[in-house]
Parts: sequence; C-alpha cells; structure tokens
Amino acid sequence: GKLDIKAWHFLSLLALVAACLDLALPLQQRPWRAPLFGFAVATALVAVPYAHRQLKWRYTNVDVCAKQLMQTATPNDYVIVVPWFAGLTFDYYFKSATPWTTLPTVSDHSLHYWNLVHDQMKLAHPLQPIFDQITTTLQSGHRVWVVGWMGVPAPGAPVPPDLPVAPLPNTGWSDMPYTINWINQVSQFLSNHSRDFGNITPRLKEQVNEFENLYLLEATGWRNQPPAPVTNAPAASP
Repeated sequence: GKLDIKAWHFLSLLALVAACLDLALPLQQRPWRAPLFGFAVATALVAVPYAHRQLKWRYTNVDVCAKQLMQTATPNDYVIVVPWFAGLTFDYYFKSATPWTTLPTVSDHSLHYWNLVHDQMKLAHPLQPIFDQITTTLQSGHRVWVVGWMGVPAPGAPVPPDLPVAPLPNTGWSDMPYTINWINQVSQFLSNHSRDFGNITPRLKEQVNEFENLYLLEATGWRNQPPAPVTNAPAASP
C-alpha cells in the first residue's frame, strides 16, 4: 500500500545526520566550521516563519466539542467518539455523567492500547452493544452525539455488513479497514433510524490540525423502518 510519510518520521534521521556531520569535522578542519555554522543559522532563519505558522494552529478541537457536550448533553444521552484513538483526548477533556464510548468500545483510554482494539477485531459482531445502546437512547427520547470523523449518509441504504474477523488477507492486523467499516455502519444506522441526524460542529477561527479536527453530530428521534432510498424515476412515455 501507499506509505504515509509525515515530517516527524525524519527526526531520528536528522539527529543521526547531525552527529555524523559533527564527527566528520575534526578540530584541525576549523575553516569548514564557519560555513557550516552559517548554513545552520540560515536554515533556522528560513524555518522561523513556517514554524510560527504551525505553532499558531490549534492541535485539537476535541476540547471545544467536549465543552459543548458538557453544556448540552444529559446523563441519559449517549456519546460516540471516532476514531477510537481520539478517545484518549476526549477522556481528558470530557468531565460529565453522560455515558460515552469509542468505535469499538475500548476499556482504557489512558494510553493508545492497540491490543484492546485487536481484541475487538477478533469478534464477529463487535458493535452490537453500541447499536443496542443507540436504539435504547433514541427510543427513550434522548439524543445520540458523535464526536469524530463521520458524515451523514442519505437514509434508506442498508447498513454495511461486518468485516471478517482479523487478520484480513491483504491488510492483516491493520485497524484501518475496520475503523472505516465501523464508522460507515454507525453513520448509516443513525441516518436510517433517527428522525434528525446532522452536523452541529462549532465553528473556529483558528486552523485546526487535521488529525484531531473532529465533527460534532447530533441524532434525535427514532423510527423503526428507514425510508426507501431516493431513486430517479424513469421519465413517462409521451
């Protein structure tokens, strides 16, 4: 598959290069030190505006979503956080009696415990407890909230089936195919069975880091049967 290279992947290499350059210039080769020092200073000066722009970013909007939920969600509502690794940040900011879970349910959010997610990937129907809680919450007149990467699909389509238990033939123990499938399952279930499901993400003036720039969605009401999907009817014959 395609490699996802990020800037921080080069930190170890940069440290090694710096050490090698230092060792390659013994004390008797002092004439080279001044040009190299000037090059380092020039590089730092060029990097300053880029670094300043990066430092002005918000590195998460989870705190904003959590604050809004603490003001509006009730103890009888239900909050779903996706992807699962955003649960660590959400757990830090969200201090409320409203029950919440990640997709899939992870019992400990103090660290990113991949092994707990792998345990869920080995189950045949890992989201069934979440579907049951969504149903109970909406049927009782309360709201389901989503914090995370989730769109609002058109109602009426079937909920995607579960993936086979891990490992998968091509992706092995990667959680990404499962994470995408879980998000698609829950979003379609909410769209099919809620009366109103929409995006209410608070608007921010600052630019937010893409890795934790999450949506806030709200689902209310319950309907047993999803509406029929909208199709384009053929034109009538003249």
